[in-house]
Amino acid sequence: SKNYTSRKTINEFYKDAGFWGAILVLVGFFLPFFPKNSASLFDSVRAEASSNPIVLLWLVFPVAALFVLIHSLTNILPGVLATLLTILAFIALIYWGYVMMNDPNKYFDSADTSTIIKTVGIGLWTILLGTILLLFHSRHKRVEVHKTKTIDRTL
Repeated sequence: SKNYTSRKTINEFYKDAGFWGAILVLVGFFLPFFPKNSASLFDSVRAEASSNPIVLLWLVFPVAALFVLIHSLTNILPGVLATLLTILAFIALIYWGYVMMNDPNKYFDSADTSTIIKTVGIGLWTILLGTILLLFHSRHKRVEVHKTKTIDRTL
């Protein structure tokens, strides 16, 4: 009998919370975040960029998500850059919450917290959850898998 061993390297990026957070942020950026007008954050940035340049700050969400995705799937980009963008996205999330809660009547048509929670759309919740998950991004692991096959050649 003779043993044959094959080796294969597998990228386990799918076990990274940051990878799934990046997916959520990208999806949430294009989903409605206010059900009353079904506008996404992308629509808001595009509509208000000329009159209010601060909305361009919200582009940090998809940019950070793309960097984390690229870093999870390949080793092309440095991990420091993905980490820095993730931290910037989290700071932008805190600032975004501050801006919206400073003038709740403008964004939610109400100052009541329970009404605000009910009117927030799926896009905002996915960006919130995804940005938090981005903080847990770690370098992907490449695992070497060994498969041993025994061939018995005795007659």
